[in-house]
Amino acid sequence: MPQHVSGNSLKRQIFFWLVVLVFFIVFLYVFSSILLPFIAGMAIAYFLDPVADRLERLGLSRMMATIGILVAFVIVFTLALMILIPVLISQFNDFAQRLPGYISQLQQFITQAQNS
Repeated sequence: MPQHVSGNSLKRQIFFWLVVLVFFIVFLYVFSSILLPFIAGMAIAYFLDPVADRLERLGLSRMMATIGILVAFVIVFTLALMILIPVLISQFNDFAQRLPGYISQLQQFITQAQNS
């Protein structure tokens, strides 16, 4: 049984959804600088929900599954920092030692470009 929508009702619905769309776009524009953590949190929760469900099927409560995921994240994050920080420090020291050579090459390049 098809429903009949009057032209006036359709216009009001279109106007309503256009107003909602405009408010949504203005909201995103105004709050775009602070929305990233919330979007990232939602994405992480979306991807980790199946892991928590699987741990629940294995017999853990939801709280224990969440704590296990959090502990695993902290351990992986700590190990990553322990590996990355020495590499970054070594690369920074190497860059700092080569910086005077880079500056002299840049100066030579600028003087050659000005002469030609």
